[in-house]
Amino acid sequence: MKIKLTINIKDLAAMLLIVVTFAFHDYSLIMAGIQVFCSIIIYIMQFKERKIHIDKIKYLIWFGFFDFWAFLSLFWATNSINNVLITVRSLIQETMVGFSIILYIREKDDLGKVLKYITIGSIILIVRMLIQVPVNAWGTERVGNYIGYGNNGASLVLTYAALILFHYFQETKKKKNLLLFIIFLAFSFLCGSKKALLITIIGVSLLMLLKSKNMLQSIKKLIEVMIIVAILFYLVMNIEQLYNVLGNRIEKMFFALTNQNGGDMSTMDRMDFAKSAYEVFKKHPIFGIGLDNYRYYNSMMYYAHNNYLEITADLGIIGLILYYIMPFNLLIRSFVKKENRNLLLVNVLMFAILIADVAAISFEVDSTQLYIAVIYSIYILNIKEENMKIKEKIYK
Repeated sequence: MKIKLTINIKDLAAMLLIVVTFAFHDYSLIMAGIQVFCSIIIYIMQFKERKIHIDKIKYLIWFGFFDFWAFLSLFWATNSINNVLITVRSLIQETMVGFSIILYIREKDDLGKVLKYITIGSIILIVRMLIQVPVNAWGTERVGNYIGYGNNGASLVLTYAALILFHYFQETKKKKNLLLFIIFLAFSFLCGSKKALLITIIGVSLLMLLKSKNMLQSIKKLIEVMIIVAILFYLVMNIEQLYNVLGNRIEKMFFALTNQNGGDMSTMDRMDFAKSAYEVFKKHPIFGIGLDNYRYYNSMMYYAHNNYLEITADLGIIGLILYYIMPFNLLIRSFVKKENRNLLLVNVLMFAILIADVAAISFEVDSTQLYIAVIYSIYILNIKEENMKIKEKIYK
């Protein structure tokens, strides 16, 4: 008896692309090779069909203009042309990955597959953490470094995935979504990211409040949100493992912001980076000083830890507008149509990323750019569906 095994090459390429981007960040060369290979497969199979929606081309135009402006900055880079070229190469690769995901998602079924691949990639990331992080490191240090993500990368990947799961738990009431939401957040918080905690609070609050149908339900949801936030803070401040890596950092951040003794150096350094980046922007407001050149303007040779200020310092106000015109456009348009529950997810995820950008760099982070590509795909998919409904009404 013969068993037929049917493998959809495009589905496999999309899954591999997402899993590698999320879970194998530390294998940069292998990851880059697989990203290119999988993207090419998706391009070839999509172009065979010769149908590419104009809204998908808009994504390529948006990121393409930003990439081109970043490349042009080598002509006015004040310190390192090499930094410009290396970072532009990363930007082009991110554009290629994001566009391949946008091409892949044509129907709701494709979107459902991508969201499953995000969940799979996040689970594999957690499994790798359990394998590679020493037992004595859990609850005593920030564990993202053990898998090549730095202090915040893995935490943000898991937090954004958790918000997607929470949205679908609200929609479907499937307990497995709630369970995975809790697991993803637990590992995210154990990475010790204050941003992840803030984004979780904001994201969950918005998903609960914006889905309320009337004032009474809004009040009820607000009380639930307050209880959830109180529980989160209690756990972070009273469970030893969470307090050591996260609660303690929140306390020290508060001391630093209120000019009390015991403030952490991380917060104070970030404040210094923000000030120096702003000073650079004031001197070079239009063009900036060249991509990835801000690091030469602070004593620690570090980036600004703020996406808005890093871009304005490096690429000027033109670079800032080119990069943020699409994310803010998505945020505003999805908010206007917030009665559409799927667009509500677009609104919340995009807002979460824009909030995280205040204390992180995202324009050259492939996992964040992949999330933005998915968010954009959800938006154009729902707009396409709305337009079809309108046409059906007209022709009835």
